[in-house]
Amino acid sequence: MVRSGAALHMSAEHFPVVIVTWFGSPSADMVPEYIGWLTKQGQRAADEDTKLVLLGDTAAIEVQPGPEMRRAMVRAVRDFADAYPQFLGGATVVSNPLVRTALRMALMLLPKSFDFKPARTVEQALEHAFGLLDAAQVARPPRLKSTDYRRPVRPTW
Repeated sequence: MVRSGAALHMSAEHFPVVIVTWFGSPSADMVPEYIGWLTKQGQRAADEDTKLVLLGDTAAIEVQPGPEMRRAMVRAVRDFADAYPQFLGGATVVSNPLVRTALRMALMLLPKSFDFKPARTVEQALEHAFGLLDAAQVARPPRLKSTDYRRPVRPTW
């Protein structure tokens, strides 16, 4: 998905780990399309009788999202988790320590039906995601390794 000043790369290549990479300056108008895609992944997990883990990568964001975007995301993820018990949680890569702390505080307001954490690096986020899969006795994606993962190129189409 590409918008003026922002882009979003969504990948289910390593399902049941889905990876969403944000670029530029995301806005709240991107959330419905993102949640529509995530809902398809939740339905896939339900259809395949498996679990789902989300890795969000915001390290390539140039301007931190404002309060409208943050509120929209919190509501959307909460509603998604309520609709899909297959969702175990995941992690979001946030390079800024202040934003990581703010995210940690916002996540405390969400129900505890899933385990979602801010992470400093993609490697930390993937290790958390793998821990969730291991605890649920779900096989790790065979071609996804925390040491080999590379951030996708920013979409321009």
